[in-house]
Amino acid sequence: MRRCKIGHPVKGLITIDPYEYQAKFLQDVSLLRLILKSRQTGISQISALEALHDALYNTRYVVLFVSKDKDAAVNLLAYVKTAFDEGCPRPDGLKVTKYNEGEIRFNNGSKIKSVAATKNTGRSFAASAVYMDEAAFPQWAERIYQAIKPTVSTGGKITILSTPDGRCNLFYLLWEGGIGTGYSRHQIHWSSCPSYYKPEERAAGIPPEECVWYKANRPDYTEQVWASEYDCDFVQSGLPVFKDSDVELVFKSELDFEEALPGGEYYTFWDIGRHRDATVGTTYRVLRDPVTGNLRKRIVFWERFEGLPYPKIAEAIDRRAKAYPGKHAVESNSIGDPVISMCNEYIEGQNTGSKSKNDMITALIFDIENHVLESPLIRQLRSELMAYQWDDRKLVQDCVISAAGASINSSAGRRAGIIVSDGRGASPLATTSTPQDRAAALKAMLGKAREGQK
Repeated sequence: MRRCKIGHPVKGLITIDPYEYQAKFLQDVSLLRLILKSRQTGISQISALEALHDALYNTRYVVLFVSKDKDAAVNLLAYVKTAFDEGCPRPDGLKVTKYNEGEIRFNNGSKIKSVAATKNTGRSFAASAVYMDEAAFPQWAERIYQAIKPTVSTGGKITILSTPDGRCNLFYLLWEGGIGTGYSRHQIHWSSCPSYYKPEERAAGIPPEECVWYKANRPDYTEQVWASEYDCDFVQSGLPVFKDSDVELVFKSELDFEEALPGGEYYTFWDIGRHRDATVGTTYRVLRDPVTGNLRKRIVFWERFEGLPYPKIAEAIDRRAKAYPGKHAVESNSIGDPVISMCNEYIEGQNTGSKSKNDMITALIFDIENHVLESPLIRQLRSELMAYQWDDRKLVQDCVISAAGASINSSAGRRAGIIVSDGRGASPLATTSTPQDRAAALKAMLGKAREGQK
């Protein structure tokens, strides 16, 4: 391998002298390997050399490279061809019999194929080794993974490598052990690369963040881009909405769900599940901290249903409305309105389109960042908050949306001085009124609302 030459993006053609982390990768004979890497650390080139070596020294050895786009696929195969043309070690008489931008074949029956990720990539393709490059990014990563997984069952190898791109993709799930077992793991931070953090700087005890390359290049990147391109940071690379430390402060072991109190100020929001999604209802109580006098919001009741028929969901909404009088809202997109029509209690429909949803999430951000929200430990909600990011299309988010709806409604209710609507116009319950006055007004309003349902 040390006699091989390969193209370098800056230095041009160079003779390979593996860095320490590259050597460890080459020495890893595991059938399943994961590599979390920074950009431009030479792992893609080393993978190409490894694949070439295996194809040259094994008969009918088939390698499949899967890249996030066509340009990346072409570049990977170019690494292979350059190394071969520049005289890498090989058995006597071994020649290339076919070469184009997508495939190279040898006269020992081996071949290396390099393709862009599509929904059909890997189907009906028997490979001895598969390399998925930048696996956090392709749209069809999960389908491709399922297609190539049988490779291992016949003794083949799978190597999956990528820079991070948040926590809602195949690569993150594999790295964290959410799916897949038996993987060896290699993490290659930018500071491991001698091209960035010079050996003489390391030897002199200069911290990585004080090295010449870091100080020259770090200002050119946002926190999110830096986290993805160089810092191997799943959390920041996905533009997380909530800080883990803030989320942890929401959940308090001494709290439990509680029954409604007379005159209590309650806001409930339901996110209605579609297809396989869960339905979640979250109830807030707005209260004043007895020590600081600051307003707080507490989750006093919460339910999550999977696979529950819509009539049963309507019954659950009615039960909650009776148990916790106040403002009750259901997201009215799609199935929401039909569910509302099944309810006997007065329930408001609330749009959760793109603009409204952003406003809801912003309200929840405010409540969490300012430590206004507190709750008993709800593991599902905690998990969703930790993983939530603005691009939430692949995320389980039912609990987050339900809490966000309760957050924005409780904030709007406080500003307007109301806690419930009778459906014919908002009725003010001044936030400075006594509990007795508020309870009496609330009772009258609820009676009026129920009368309108008869």
